[in-house]
Amino acid sequence: MLESDQRLEASKEAVLAIGRMAQQMAGKSAKGNCRLLRPELLQVLLRLPVGRAEAAALTGPSGDMSTADEDVKRGLEEASITASAAQLRKREAELLYEVFVVYLRILRQRHLHGRELLGAVLTGLARWGQQVNVELLLEILAELRLLVKDALSRANEFVALHGLNCALVLLSGPSQALLTDVSWISESMNSALSLALPSMFSTHSEGQWPPAKCYTLEDEEVVCSDKDLAEAMESQSVPALVLRCLRAALKCPQGYGSASDAALASLIERLFSIALVADCHVGLPFLREAGLLLRRHQRLHTLLDLEGGIFGLGGVADTTVTLVWYFQGIGFSLCPTLAQASKALPSSLRKRSSVITDLFPIQDSHQWLAVEVRKHLEALANVRQKKSTKPARRASFVSEADLRSLCT
Repeated sequence: MLESDQRLEASKEAVLAIGRMAQQMAGKSAKGNCRLLRPELLQVLLRLPVGRAEAAALTGPSGDMSTADEDVKRGLEEASITASAAQLRKREAELLYEVFVVYLRILRQRHLHGRELLGAVLTGLARWGQQVNVELLLEILAELRLLVKDALSRANEFVALHGLNCALVLLSGPSQALLTDVSWISESMNSALSLALPSMFSTHSEGQWPPAKCYTLEDEEVVCSDKDLAEAMESQSVPALVLRCLRAALKCPQGYGSASDAALASLIERLFSIALVADCHVGLPFLREAGLLLRRHQRLHTLLDLEGGIFGLGGVADTTVTLVWYFQGIGFSLCPTLAQASKALPSSLRKRSSVITDLFPIQDSHQWLAVEVRKHLEALANVRQKKSTKPARRASFVSEADLRSLCT
């Protein structure tokens, strides 16, 4: 309905209905209305047809209306299915106003909502946040700071990473010249990445595995829906969320674009810790991203030494950061590709002629995470089923009494 809304009237009605549901959450019947406001409703707002005014302005009215009087023009506009560029521009402004009213109301009532709903709200803020003025942008950044601090205090890395991604995306747009304090971003990023370590056991860490509605069996072949898989990755994957935060942070000049060596060293150390403790399929792209960061910032090559580099990371005394022990642990990984890349990476970083991407079988880190289920299915498909004519034999195990005697 939203995608085919030409006059933006149905879209506004849908946004107002969702706003009324969010407003009822703060009333006396908040417990009863908690189940009504679901993340799927907020994900619908990502499909709002904002941008129709620019398309209508480029297309222009059909026919020559220069000689028609005002009554004829007004009658044609009322009878037309589509609206003019001026009307669409006005309705888009009203629509975005109502959308941000809904988003800010839910953010200020975050204690009433779950992590999935807050994640959908923060995704929408990152999507439409470039359309607001400076005053509202400063208010949104202040709310995001409180949200991230509160999520970190509750050990909720999912909401904290969504809030950081939203703040970095908003600061990387036209608001780059905005003068505001964003020193909390790097500190919160380190804390959120440390909290995200237990969620790195799978690509789809926050949902069921494999993700629902993404894979179907048709004519003895597994077919993947790219649209449903992209939605599952965006809403239910902490590793994909960390990658989005990393890319947004590197694009943001106020985040890590012109950050100090201490902030970059701490970020690279967190990426190596993820590559060390995460699943082999998940850890490989993070090792690649950390290697690319080290290649880009050659002044941080002291991290490859045993003594490491000395940085001021916020404490009373300076802290020594080294990556030697991370390389030692990753080098003994069960995944041969990850182990080989870890062993070859230190020497390749010191050679300017070497290409870091050649060490990894990855063209895009996000696409690599998306094919996790396919990798497992391909491995199962290669298993040969042999029919044995011999009768099955029973395996003999050590009894409990013999095991206790051996242990003593």
